[in-house]
Amino acid sequence: MPRRQFVADLQKAQQDTLPLGICELQQGEDDGQFDFEFIGTPTSGIIEPVKITAIIPDVSEYPTSHEYMVFCGDDAPRTIGAALQDVRGTNRKTIFELLDIVSATLTRLTPDRDGDTQMPDSQLETEDEESDQDVYDDDHEAFEISANQPTLYVAATHRMQNATGRPFRSRVRADLLAAKTAGFKIGHLGHLMDGLNVFVTVSIRMSKLGISEEAMQAWHVDPKEYLILIIQYPNGYKTNEELQACDSMRLTPNLAMRLCAAKKYKPTLQEAIKAFTTVKKNFQEDSMTSVLPGAQEAGADENALRETFISKPLNGFFQECLVPMLRVRSSGGLDWGGAEAWYTEIASKGGGGTGIIPDRFYKPEAKNDTLPDIATADHYSERSTAARSFPLLAMQFALRHFVRCTEFCLVCHRKLDVELEAIKPYVCDQSLCLYQYMTLGFGPSIEHEVLTQPQVVDLLISFCYNSASARKLRDFPDGLALVVPSVDLAQYHAPDPSFGYRGHAVPQSQSAKASHEPQELPTHEIGFDRDRLEMIFFNKPGQLDRIDDARFR
Repeated sequence: MPRRQFVADLQKAQQDTLPLGICELQQGEDDGQFDFEFIGTPTSGIIEPVKITAIIPDVSEYPTSHEYMVFCGDDAPRTIGAALQDVRGTNRKTIFELLDIVSATLTRLTPDRDGDTQMPDSQLETEDEESDQDVYDDDHEAFEISANQPTLYVAATHRMQNATGRPFRSRVRADLLAAKTAGFKIGHLGHLMDGLNVFVTVSIRMSKLGISEEAMQAWHVDPKEYLILIIQYPNGYKTNEELQACDSMRLTPNLAMRLCAAKKYKPTLQEAIKAFTTVKKNFQEDSMTSVLPGAQEAGADENALRETFISKPLNGFFQECLVPMLRVRSSGGLDWGGAEAWYTEIASKGGGGTGIIPDRFYKPEAKNDTLPDIATADHYSERSTAARSFPLLAMQFALRHFVRCTEFCLVCHRKLDVELEAIKPYVCDQSLCLYQYMTLGFGPSIEHEVLTQPQVVDLLISFCYNSASARKLRDFPDGLALVVPSVDLAQYHAPDPSFGYRGHAVPQSQSAKASHEPQELPTHEIGFDRDRLEMIFFNKPGQLDRIDDARFR
């Protein structure tokens, strides 16, 4: 079985998106061997692709206790060969994880202005580096950072950053530890200290969020699943203060977030990359639509990472609004509700404002006592002068809008002013939000609900029957662009009011009701109050041709 697992992992890696710079992955001539090529960046000085070979001496040990031998040809640049010899932490890794380690190692071979390649000092490496980089085996890998482990953080300006020193290591450790102490499971995929692409995952089991069974069924989530927030740092880990210092143009290349669900608390590196791999629709790239299966798609692998029913609108909301709201909270001392309301008001004015926050935004938000503490906790409310953890703040913000999604608009994410809470989220009373919900696919698919839930069909039939048997015009839903044609009511048969739904009542007279002759029905003249959005029926005879209002054309 180990060899079959090796072949399966190799084929899976060939079919999925490969790490940066890796291409042409092929099975080698010998058993346990595979070859691939590395293509350098324009500034790396590597002109031609470099062929690299990886061999597992004993395939029978795969994937639990195997080792790798990684080397390149004699015609490859010396820096490539030296870097491959210094690769650490490859034992017991899957094929895709090895490729990512090699990619991260070779990508940082960036020459300086004099053409010299910067390499970490291998003499400073310690024996425990192997366990430090083994981030896939246990719950506490994010906190096993050796104080003597060398790191390299090469910025675009080819300068070494002071952030890779001991204070930065301590800050990263403190940020992740704060999230773990708050009750979340923490993991990372990639190297936190290298200044390269890295993923931080924050997760919690669904059963701990206080969501009812009915809501879980409607949301297509399982109590045993984990809600996972994946935070991507394309240019290395950034603290909360560093992210708040970035403007909108600098923020996008340094931060991305995805809200997903899975049976395991930590996705694989392959799944994390796939979560941020976007698709193109009509030749235009949709930055919020990933290649992950949706909440309503039945995949072959039930344990695979997937999107939730509300992932797409929340992913865009997090990317655009989270860091600006954190700036407001840091400077103004608002809670989440006040920061969201103030940010929405500023955004509606085109970003302008006096900078003075009105007192009404400081009104504390009422706490929902029905939810568990972990779903309502606020890192900013803690009495501590220590720096705030961005992963913890991001996860608390994600829980706020996932667990309480029915309290917010699906499009603009404003708090809904409604007394009756729905089991699924909806939109506010703004016409633009309703248009985007109905037309642009921001809401759930009614077609899927009809196909998968028989109760929905029964409910639609019940609504249709009640509307038809009432013989009166009810309130139309807004924003559907309804067209009302000229109707000759004499051509239609009125339903028998004594005949109930599903035939539970027997008609009083069969002879009169069986006639197919047109029946005389009363007609009414109606008016429309534009201010109150109401239809008014007059007790006057007349023929109703159409409703003369643009809303219903």
